[in-house]
Amino acid sequence: MSTIPPPLPRAPMPKPPGLSPGQKAMVGFAIVATLLITLASIFLLTWMNKATEDTSLQFDVLGDAKKRQAARRAAYNEAIAKLPANEFPMGWTTERALKACGKEDHYLVYTVGEVLYAGGDRFGPLDLPYLAQMLDVDTSESALVVGIHPASNAPDAIEQNLRQFLLESSEIANLCKAVRNGIYYIDIDPTVSTWKHMLDENAVAERETVATLLELRALLEARWGAPQSAVEAYLDATQFAALLGNDPYLSYHWLRYSVERRADIALWELVDKHALDAEAVDRIAQSLARRADTTRLKALIIEDVVLEAPRSLAASDMSNPLTGKMVEMMGLYDPAKARKAGEELAAYMDRPYPELAEFAYNVSEEESEHAEHLGEVVYEAQYARSAQLRSAFTAEAFRIALALKKYKAQTGAYPQLLAQLTPEYLDSIPNEPVTDAPIKYMPWNGGFFLLAQGDTDEYEDVSYYEDDSSEFGDGYTDETLWHAES
Repeated sequence: MSTIPPPLPRAPMPKPPGLSPGQKAMVGFAIVATLLITLASIFLLTWMNKATEDTSLQFDVLGDAKKRQAARRAAYNEAIAKLPANEFPMGWTTERALKACGKEDHYLVYTVGEVLYAGGDRFGPLDLPYLAQMLDVDTSESALVVGIHPASNAPDAIEQNLRQFLLESSEIANLCKAVRNGIYYIDIDPTVSTWKHMLDENAVAERETVATLLELRALLEARWGAPQSAVEAYLDATQFAALLGNDPYLSYHWLRYSVERRADIALWELVDKHALDAEAVDRIAQSLARRADTTRLKALIIEDVVLEAPRSLAASDMSNPLTGKMVEMMGLYDPAKARKAGEELAAYMDRPYPELAEFAYNVSEEESEHAEHLGEVVYEAQYARSAQLRSAFTAEAFRIALALKKYKAQTGAYPQLLAQLTPEYLDSIPNEPVTDAPIKYMPWNGGFFLLAQGDTDEYEDVSYYEDDSSEFGDGYTDETLWHAES
């Protein structure tokens, strides 16, 4: 009988060698590094997504521009908060007011105003057939349409009904109340390129609509209202223009001067038709004197020069939040040099206009050390400065018009020459500030024109009546500074 031997004992399994302290440290480091990289990737992706929405993260100067705009918004909110309770309707804002004035009957009055102002430097007579054709398209049959339709209203009645609508408009009344308190703000992003800003709404288009309504209101008050209400309406229009000048973008700053110049048509009739007391004359003179201040114009020039390249670059490369740093490292944009160029250009706003024109020419010929930073801003600055000078010159034209009216009251007729006003009525006759040429004075049909010689290359957008202007050779026309009909 065989015997089965017992099984052999199992050999013990060898123990794996343990990790050395150095290996353990490397594994721990790898785990921590992986976590950090993951977190950094999440942060970077979040930041990049934010950067594609907010270009101010790409350039520090764009972030600074947003902070300035935020400060304006805060000051606006603070000014509204300081007003007495119930001063404005619940939820009233400038933007809502502007949009309300761009709808329905208000927009109809604006359209009529644009037709009346089609003559540019003068308030033209009503084109009754065109007005009737325009109103016949409107099927609302509102009280306003009935009140201004030529089929049942004479021209004088149409003007008075327009005036009555503007006086009774609560939207315009509230807006003018805000204007008198210096309250104005619309949310315009100062960091986007100019072309994108032009496509954005945000009540930008309504600024021109409301400006026309206020200009028309001022003129109709001068024509049909009492002297005091006419002065108030004129000052409302010009103060609104001044507040428009606080908006960003130099390319839109000209709107301020355009509104002032059209509002001045009301001033012509105000002086022509009313006897103004000393207080009214002083208030108007003070308002006109403020137009000589170039502080805001210079600030806009510097801002636009500094921001021109960042605005365009950020808009064209929104997916790269490092655009600003890359551009600065490559030497393609230097904010310090751009600011210096902007300050140099801004300084010309306080010099004679011919010096600015020469500087702009040198920039176009790349003879200025800052030409690469100025770009199109130099031409916008030149246009804005010429418009500002012409607007500011209304203060001198006002003074001359009052002297001419006084001369006529004492002699029975206007003088044949402006020189006849000195020294009894005026100490001196100033030259026109853009060309530095003498003002042209032209007695006309019992009234007069004050005219300034202007280069049509610089004033190509200026409209004028043929009988208001005469040519001075190739490329030159007169621009109306003042007109009195009687």
